[in-house]
This record gives sequence, C-alpha cells and structure tokens, in this order.
Amino acid sequence: MSTFPIDIDGVTYPNASSLAGHLEAWAQAGKKEHRGQRHPADRFDRVAPLGTPQCEAVADAAALLLASSTDPRVLELVAHLTLPGHSALYSALLARLEGKGPPLPDGQSMTHGTLWDHLVHQLTEWLPADRSPFVDRARALHIAHGRDDLRLSFLIRTKAAPAEITEALKCAAASVDTRPFLGVHALLHLLRTASDQQTLDAAAGLSEISSTTKRYIADTLTELAPEWSKRSGSRLRSSLKI
Repeated sequence: MSTFPIDIDGVTYPNASSLAGHLEAWAQAGKKEHRGQRHPADRFDRVAPLGTPQCEAVADAAALLLASSTDPRVLELVAHLTLPGHSALYSALLARLEGKGPPLPDGQSMTHGTLWDHLVHQLTEWLPADRSPFVDRARALHIAHGRDDLRLSFLIRTKAAPAEITEALKCAAASVDTRPFLGVHALLHLLRTASDQQTLDAAAGLSEISSTTKRYIADTLTELAPEWSKRSGSRLRSSLKI
C-alpha cells in the first residue's frame, strides 16, 4: 500500500479516497492537458511515472474505482493507466471481471476494442511479481471470457505448460495471421523453454494461416534464434507447410 499523504502535481492528497475522487472527476470531465495527449489517463502517467510513490498511490486509488464505479468514463481511464504490478489493483481487477462487483458497463478502449477486452488485457500487463495468488483465477477468466490472443499472451507471460501454450496458439491462429509477431513470440518462448518437438508441434497449429505470415514467422525466428534455426529450421518450415 502507498504512503499517504502524498503530493501529486502540486496537490496533496490525504488518502487514496481523495485521490480516487480526483481521478473520477478528471475522467468524467474528459479532460486532457493538451491536444498531444490521446486519453485523459495520459496525465497521470506523466505525473506518476512507474517506480515512484506517486504511481503506487494512483494504483491504490484506481483499485478503489475499479472495485465499484459504474461510469464507463472512469473505468476507461483506469484501464488506460500504465501501472505497476500492484496486488490491491489486481485483486480488484479479478473481482470485477469475475462479476463480484456491479455489472461492468459498456465502454470502449483505444487499443483493445471494448472496455471488457482492455481489462482482460490488463490481466497480463498488471500481473504482480508475486503472481501465485492470482494466476489460477486469471487463467480461468481467460478460458471463460477472454479472447484467444490475450489468453495466449497471458500463458506465455506466466510460463504455462508447453501443451497449454500449443493449444492456445492454435486457437489464436486467426489473430496470428493479422499480428504475426504473436506467433513469433509464442514459438520463441517454446524453443527456449521446451523441447524441439514441442516447438514444432506448436508450429504445426499454424499450418493453415497465410503463406505470407508463415514465411514471416520462419524468417523472423531464423533471425532471432539462429542456433536453433540451424538445428531445426528446416523442420519448422515443414511443420508450417511452407
């Protein structure tokens, strides 16, 4: 937890509730400091950069809002904040996505489609370093409600079993076809942590995507993992059906 009172941008906040009230008012007004900012959340990324006590304080305040707000403008601001792995915030995120608070309102993200999808994305981005109390609940949310591409990113981040990553990669093939580096990321993780055969089995799950994407994946892996590619590059191309 953060230490209050704390000064942020020239204002002293006595507790997390007072800072949460300021975030809420800023979001509801749709304020930006200047036209160069894309979202109201950008101001708080500026005044409370990662690794500072101010950032921890903003995370505490955001946790309060995430637990109870029904205003899409407020929740959109929270979703767009760049925040550290913070246990209270992550607990609030899990609980809200699990339906333990008020129903999540409709809302939009600049980068992930719906507000729901953006908050599911944060299951990966906001994961605390001490992830053990949270991983199983987050994985269950990805399986029940998440997008295939976001589930794949989460499984890679949490070093899931190769078989689980392989299955998720196959399910996310359509996303890989539009974002090829997602496939590169998954296979690069596997070739560094699993056996050659497990990596090749995972690659086979992408054999039906476009030839252009498959060639990009194979060529990029050759560049990023040259020693592995010398040993298994031809079998990789066979698995991909290039």
